[in-house]
Amino acid sequence: MKRGQREQIEKLREVDLFASCSDDELARIDHLITQIEVEQGRALTREGEQGREFVIVVEGTAGVFKGDEQVAEVGPGSFLGEIGLLFDVPRTATVKALTPMTIDVLNLREFRDMLETSPDLRASIEDAARTRFGEISPT
Repeated sequence: MKRGQREQIEKLREVDLFASCSDDELARIDHLITQIEVEQGRALTREGEQGREFVIVVEGTAGVFKGDEQVAEVGPGSFLGEIGLLFDVPRTATVKALTPMTIDVLNLREFRDMLETSPDLRASIEDAARTRFGEISPT
């Protein structure tokens, strides 16, 4: 394994989501990810729109908005977009960068490939999605 790849794997391992992944799994996931720098104020998602990507916050902070009301903040290690990709529903919230950010992004194909890479990772993301979706779905 090359030195640069080892550093990337160690950065991924710092994200709680990837804690149970092996080095081989992390190396495969690293190849799927595109890292993007985001300016303060940019919307990462828009409530009601169809989601096409999964986002992991590497650095910075974003606000989660339902309508005009900020309902939460997310920071390093947080992830979003899984609900739309797993349940094929529109985005449940708008997420805007409150600070400059670095994010890791996977499109739908890459997201599915990532889930196939690790059964533990798949279970963690699906559990989080079911919990979050249950919190916002009408009963």
